[in-house]
Amino acid sequence: MSQFASVPFETRVLPYVDSLERAEDAVEQINLAYQRDGSLPLVFDTIVNPEIREKINSAHSCNLDMYEGLIGRVAEETGVEPDGHSGMHMMMSILKPIKSVSMQCILP
Repeated sequence: MSQFASVPFETRVLPYVDSLERAEDAVEQINLAYQRDGSLPLVFDTIVNPEIREKINSAHSCNLDMYEGLIGRVAEETGVEPDGHSGMHMMMSILKPIKSVSMQCILP
């Protein structure tokens, strides 16, 4: 987010969103952030499982899905399908522009 240095972001990292239960919890947190602030959270994820990814994509957010966006494009360009396994980490980052200085940065 260095390209937006003038915007203070609240960052929340949700590691290992590797089950539908954890995805539902993540969607709840994302939707609460949206309700609280009235602007769509920016969500960056690297989720491989299509069911979990679909659940995350259902949240009220601007979801920047690294798997669909980057890996899908590499697969398209190379003609080779990805292995579909998760790497070292499965995580999501939620970024929200902080609208007032009274808000705090929330870290895990």
